[in-house]
Amino acid sequence: MKKIDLTKKVLIVVSILLSTLSKAQTFSNSTAAAHDSWNSANAWGTAFSRPIVVSGLASSLSNSGIVLKQINLTLGNGVNSGLNLSTYAIRIKSPSGTIINICAAGGFAATSIINVDIKYRDDALLTTPSSSTQEPYSIGYYRVATSNSYSTVNGENPNGTWTLEIIENTSTEIAFSKVELVFGPILTYQDITATTTNDACSSPQCISTGTILKATINGYSGNANDPNVSPTYPSGCQWNAAKNNSAWFYFTANSTTATITISGVSAIVQSLVVNAASQCVSGSQTVPTGGCPTDAVNDTYRSPRYTGTSGSSNNQQFNLSSLTPGNRYALVVDGNGGAISPLYIEMSGSTGSCSIPLPIELYSIYGRNLCDVNEINWRTASETNNDYFLLEESIDGELFVEVDRIDAIGNSTNNHSYSSTVSITGNSPIYYYRLSQVDVDGDLTETKIISIKNTCNNDNINYKNEEIILTGYENLQSVEVYDLQGRKIIEGTSNVLNVSALSNSVYNVLVKANGEYFSKKIYKL
Repeated sequence: MKKIDLTKKVLIVVSILLSTLSKAQTFSNSTAAAHDSWNSANAWGTAFSRPIVVSGLASSLSNSGIVLKQINLTLGNGVNSGLNLSTYAIRIKSPSGTIINICAAGGFAATSIINVDIKYRDDALLTTPSSSTQEPYSIGYYRVATSNSYSTVNGENPNGTWTLEIIENTSTEIAFSKVELVFGPILTYQDITATTTNDACSSPQCISTGTILKATINGYSGNANDPNVSPTYPSGCQWNAAKNNSAWFYFTANSTTATITISGVSAIVQSLVVNAASQCVSGSQTVPTGGCPTDAVNDTYRSPRYTGTSGSSNNQQFNLSSLTPGNRYALVVDGNGGAISPLYIEMSGSTGSCSIPLPIELYSIYGRNLCDVNEINWRTASETNNDYFLLEESIDGELFVEVDRIDAIGNSTNNHSYSSTVSITGNSPIYYYRLSQVDVDGDLTETKIISIKNTCNNDNINYKNEEIILTGYENLQSVEVYDLQGRKIIEGTSNVLNVSALSNSVYNVLVKANGEYFSKKIYKL
């Protein structure tokens, strides 16, 4: 008999779809202004401005669960020569007049800026866009001039006209393309900056979509299983031999693509995504498509910034493809020469999960009484490492005893049907059945409890003159006749069913009405 570990029951979590109001909503102004077509005279009274009309949101930010999450700004046309943006100051004004300073004078690089495509959040872990090497600032996120300043508009009514304002002290002004305000649920964070538990390949920290991970490489040490340059790495994908202060992260793919961004980088760090992190053998790791930070799809700065043997002090990203769903992948981050940096890690796209996948997805389950027996039927939509099902019976819904074990198909992504017939003992008015799943490791998952009424000897089902006569049923759906071997012999949908063609024997009649089952044993002699 297989051993069942009852201490490892897995709770089934039912996900409830968010309402429209809880989803991110973006409001924008894309009325372009050409290169050198405006001049603010370096005064807010004559600032370049663009209105952003917000409507349809709840009347109080934060109190409604909706907040200002992000501000996106696109400047430049990619054609004109680089400009000095060091005197630019940028702010947003709410309909109530509250001012959020996005960028103070000196917040941008002094020279040669052609394009800006930046996403602002207000987390203190992020850095401000202070270097021209970060152009066009499109990788990851940057911090507004004052961290946590988005909260200053909490409690205000967001509906109305917000205003973007820009001032500068230059002779030539950059083109304006678009500004966006993104409202939605409060961002979800997991902060592990005070721990070093993911200091090794054997104990990585999970990353997933929907949760931003705040981390650091402060206090970490080199690990013997850090990646080395391997012949299986794509050309140009390198990891230097020094083992300094690496941090390990992992995710389990549930689709073929994923995007990972590392923001808040303030020192030179190197990073890499590798396959099969569970191997934890130096030099054995291979790199999936897009796993090299030097790949053209990843190093999208105006001039490539990542050096293969040392890394980069800029935000980094991985646009991964050709992943194998179900496989595990690792992100490794190491400070060059022991450099220390915070890490603001976000995964987006349709992949990345920290949850343990349920061994089965139950599509349906129902039971019915056939007088001497109860029949339980269920169907699965998918199964993973499923060994067998355990069926238990109870007459009070509390104390259950095993009545059947049913072998499972094991692994499947298709619908699969199962059935169990249990002989009735006693004369309880109702029976409870608990269906559980046991995987190949012996772990048990309680799946569902159903109840079946003992409807045998029902006075509304009668046999007379070669006919089964039904009375008192509303919304009759079906009537079925079974022999003692459980085979369906005849069926119909009317209150009178002729059974003259049946041989003399004992039969079970099953009636379905109003979604409920009723049964009775008849004797045709």
